[in-house]
Parts: sequence; C-alpha cells; structure tokens
Amino acid sequence: MTSIGGTKRLNQKLQTVMKDGRVTNGEAKALVKTARKEGVTADERNLLKRKLTHQNDLFEPAAQKTLSKVAHFKPRNTESNSPAQVRAEVHRARFDGKVTLAEAERLTGRVQKNGTTEAERQMLQRQLGRYESAFTKSAKEHVSLLLRDKEPLAPNQTFQSGGMEVRANGVRQSAINEASRVTRELTAARPDIADRLRAAGHVVVIIPQGTKLTDLPEFQSLRGQTTFDGRPWDDVRGASGVSLPDGRLATAIPEENLSELSSDLYPGNHSVGIHELAHAIHSQGVTDAERQAIREAFDAQVARGGAFTDTYARSNDHEYFAQLSAAYFGRNKGQGANGAQWVQANDPQAYALLQQIYGPPRQL
Repeated sequence: MTSIGGTKRLNQKLQTVMKDGRVTNGEAKALVKTARKEGVTADERNLLKRKLTHQNDLFEPAAQKTLSKVAHFKPRNTESNSPAQVRAEVHRARFDGKVTLAEAERLTGRVQKNGTTEAERQMLQRQLGRYESAFTKSAKEHVSLLLRDKEPLAPNQTFQSGGMEVRANGVRQSAINEASRVTRELTAARPDIADRLRAAGHVVVIIPQGTKLTDLPEFQSLRGQTTFDGRPWDDVRGASGVSLPDGRLATAIPEENLSELSSDLYPGNHSVGIHELAHAIHSQGVTDAERQAIREAFDAQVARGGAFTDTYARSNDHEYFAQLSAAYFGRNKGQGANGAQWVQANDPQAYALLQQIYGPPRQL
C-alpha cells in the first residue's frame, strides 16, 4: 500500500507485529491508533477482516476484540493523500500571489478528497498560520471553517467555570474552551454572581453537533414538548432554566455555535452561549433587587414604545435581558440590533443595569 505522511500503512504494520508471534492487545491498540490517525483504505479494512476471520489464531482474544473496531471504520479512498501533499497544495495556491476564495475552495476540496486525517488538518493549520498574509479574507475564512469542522473530539470533561458546572461529552476542545471563556467573562465583574450560581449548583451542558437537545439525559424531560412560542424542543439548539431530577437548573449551549462550525444555524456572530447564560444569570445569579429592576426596565421600554433588539426580545423580560446581553457584548449580529452603543442609545435604563451586572462593555 502507499505511504501516508511518511508512515507505514496499516497492513505493513500488521505484518511487522505478526512476525514475532501472536498479536498482543497492546500491539492491537497501537494499530487502532494508527488507523484512527491515518485512516484506512477499503483494501486494508477487508484484509483485516479476512485475517480476523480465517487466521484468528494469530491474535490474542483481547487483540481480536480491539482490532474488530478497525474492521468497521469508514474506508478512506485508496488514492494517497498526505501532509506533504497538503503543504504542496498550499504552495501551489499562493505561488502567483494572493490565495483567492476559488483557490481556497480547490485546496480544501483536495484536502477532503480522501477524508481528512488529523495529520493533514494540522499541516493545513500550520500552513495557514505561516502564510496567513497570502490569503484573502474570504479564502482565510473558508479554510478556517474546514479546520474547525475537522477538529477531532476531545476527551469527556466536567469542570467548574464562572461558578457553574460545565459538562462536555463528545465535543471539540474549541467548544470547551469557548464555554469556559464565556462563563468566566460573564461573571468576572461580579464574583457574587458566580457564588450564587455555585450555591445553586447550576449546570451547563454543551450539546454535541448532530445530537438533539432532548436526546441528552439532562433534557429528556422536554421531549415532545414545545417552547413558549410553539417551537418543538426536539429541534431547539439552546435552553436554560430546565429542572434536573435533583432539583438543580441546567443550561444547554450547542457545540456548533461555540466552535463556529458550518452547521451553526445562527448567522452573523450571534452567541447562543451568551444568550443562554444570561438566562442563568438572570434566574440564579443576580440579586432579587436586580431581577426586579430588569422587569421594571422591560415594562418601561414597552410602555414608552422603545426599541428592542428584535421581535423575540419583546416576548418577556427574560428574552429581553438575554438578547440585550448578547448585543451588549457585540455578539448579536445577524439576530437583531447589536453593540453596546446601540443599547446605550436606545435603552439607557437597561444599559445601566448591564454595566452593573457585567462591568464595562467589551467585545466577546
């Protein structure tokens, strides 16, 4: 078989480990690691299936079980691809000056042709970083989107951030990093808010891309139900204030929005994380007096016929505060009015409250 990235292919490694007797489970795990990193061709997968079926005496029982995973891997096209080829494609694209969007599309198409391995993704990331000035803005955004989409999943994690318990299972590290950053930023100016959230045991769950909200154990109680405005919870990509069996409240934020993946349903730079976490802060973080002040600001804006960030913000004081929070931090573009200056000019009463709760306005 051909070499990928200068490493021996799966069947070559298999022949090597079989020379010294039965394949141990340790050797089998190393082979699986290689297969995950480099991908497998249909020929290699079929070869392994035949050996496991007709020469199973060459494998320890535990090794047979381990290697059976590879037999079910989606095969990679037999045409070779490699980090070196990725590097060559980048050099070819920038040879005549700026890398245009059309050239970037051809480049990413070539990288994805046989399925993108992690080694190839890392090479493309390094090349983009090294020759960033050679890419037009649209070309850079196109390549960056591929890099985000192809990022591997991180180990499952549960950690504390901003006074909240964050659960991240089956998601990208970039989503975990962003959830950590936003939870810390929203509570940075007011340690007492983080303390109240911690005392309440508030839970934040990152919804994996491609997983329904209601398929997560924390939100199964919403299955088959609808939101206050009639949307099926099964299709919603964010939630807050959902009761867990132990009485605590939970917030859900979608991975695709945190990591800015191509599957993100929200245009512009709208942050579902800021919106949903604002609900958590509203319900369990601020003081009773501040909660009342938010309600009064909403009522006053309705009474005076004032401007709202969007129609959804008019629904109630909770959506009003959540949408204003996203706008205050400059993360509501594509959903409605955006920016702290807009909030200050159109709703000074709310602006003063947001400053009190979040500190000075800043771009998140």
